Amino acid sequence: MTISAAMVEVAPDKVALLDIKSLNPQVQDFFAPWLNGITEGELHFTSPDFHTPAGLCPAGVSDPVMVKHHFLFYSAMEVLCFCNLHTNWLERPGSSAFTPLGLFPSAGQIKQLQLCFPNARIFTVLDNDLIGRTLDCKLALWSKNRDASFYLRSDNMMCNYFDKVFWIPEKEFSLHRFQQFSGLRSGIRTFKPRVGFNSFLELHRHELNF
Repeated sequence: MTISAAMVEVAPDKVALLDIKSLNPQVQDFFAPWLNGITEGELHFTSPDFHTPAGLCPAGVSDPVMVKHHFLFYSAMEVLCFCNLHTNWLERPGSSAFTPLGLFPSAGQIKQLQLCFPNARIFTVLDNDLIGRTLDCKLALWSKNRDASFYLRSDNMMCNYFDKVFWIPEKEFSLHRFQQFSGLRSGIRTFKPRVGFNSFLELHRHELNF
């Protein structure tokens, strides 16, 4: 089984999955300027002032040069659910950008985003499954103008990186482990929901029931 960004499958960004009013008021207020986009039941960010050349719409941006932390997600709903649990990233408006990449991110998008936010460190907030962990690696590689191929063989991930081929057990596979084997130093930090949950949206919905 070959793992690629094109294999990323997540639930459609349906507003019905998330009640905006269930979010912390701080989160609602912070993202209000970008929460104008609801089309055919799908939630997305909009901004009349700033879009990247890649056609993406980051939230939280006032001056791109001032952004120090750049968070990458699948969807706008994941952005809101993550920030609901990590409101500390909202305390300095303009210093953090939050970009939904959609289902099929590309190397070109990552490079264009880096040009837009030249002073920002990248953080990935993707699903805590094999596809999400593989995409963590792909985004890290693309940020360094590199790439690798990943193949699932039984319970092991085969990684083909330049002239190196190495195997990592599926349960241990992560960006951290890949960097240990490959020597890649991307500087990217990953965020995952606590054990037992695949995404921050899933975790948020679970907590609403308690």
